[in-house]
Amino acid sequence: ADLAAARANTQLANASRVPDIQIGPYYQRTESGTTYWGFRMHNDIPIINNGVPLLRQRQQELRQRQVQWEQLFARARIEAQVAIDRYQRARRLVEASPAAAANDLPEALRGLEAQFRASEVDVLRVFTARTSLIQLRRAYLDLLNELAQSAAGVTAATAVPPEALVQLRL
Repeated sequence: ADLAAARANTQLANASRVPDIQIGPYYQRTESGTTYWGFRMHNDIPIINNGVPLLRQRQQELRQRQVQWEQLFARARIEAQVAIDRYQRARRLVEASPAAAANDLPEALRGLEAQFRASEVDVLRVFTARTSLIQLRRAYLDLLNELAQSAAGVTAATAVPPEALVQLRL
């Protein structure tokens, strides 16, 4: 809208370079009672102000608006691409994460606890296994959080809703 307004101002300044001719009826009564009737034509002579300085100013304003629009467009395109790349990277990490192995760990942990009850392993090994399980789940939740934040970033940059991201598979 700003660019269109600047373009319209430039066109108006260009059109204003040609002075208008004003034509109309003329009526005048003097102090002595004489009445004059007729038509009058008035035209500015473009010697001092031919409209070129205003036209140049409007052309520069238009160019400034065009440059601003191009910069905004380029920045929006870069932000969208960065957001999409971040989302793709987070999605690949979530898909490659050992989430399935995290579900098998409690079963392995139960076997390790049974060995501890049978005095086959020490408590340090059980504690290490539980700590590893907690860290694995924490890492997976961090990946899911990064995926959610990157999806929000794509939505903010491109106005594509998160549901569409799943369907588009960016």
